[in-house]
Amino acid sequence: MPIAQARAETLTLLINIYNILSDKYDVGEWVPKTNADQVGLTTGLQCPEGYASETYRLASSTRPLTEENWDQALQDVYELAKPYGFTAPQPYVHSEGNAAVLFNPNNGATLNIGYIGLTSIDIDTGCAQGVGFDDWPEGTEPIPEYLRGSGRGTWATIEPEEWPTTTPTPVTEETTP
Repeated sequence: MPIAQARAETLTLLINIYNILSDKYDVGEWVPKTNADQVGLTTGLQCPEGYASETYRLASSTRPLTEENWDQALQDVYELAKPYGFTAPQPYVHSEGNAAVLFNPNNGATLNIGYIGLTSIDIDTGCAQGVGFDDWPEGTEPIPEYLRGSGRGTWATIEPEEWPTTTPTPVTEETTP
């Protein structure tokens, strides 16, 4: 799969996760990162030559998940991620709060979710054909305007960040693969 397509699918999943956590678990608004990169090249994942992986940390919530709703929220995230090839969540050693990682064995993608004072999610494309940021901003259309912050930040080759001119179609569970 080309990196721009992997980018679009990964961002669609991420926005779906943001939406369900806000709607069902009252984590509040998602505040975009403006002082740190929202997008980067994935480190630690060894992709074959001609393949790359991008990581997304677009925002954090204004309120955290809680110990009481963590298990159900994690199950809901898994149900959204399963059609994209992710396996069941595994606990992630964390000193406070809670965290878990979901893994896609087909392409090496990971989805990390956790909370300590806020809820955060990191997700990457896994290995996809191309070079990181190929055809940027193609594939970023799922990101709503209010979450478009620093983007590639220090990775960007132009300032300000380049975003698509289209308005995203509302993302629903029906838009999953």
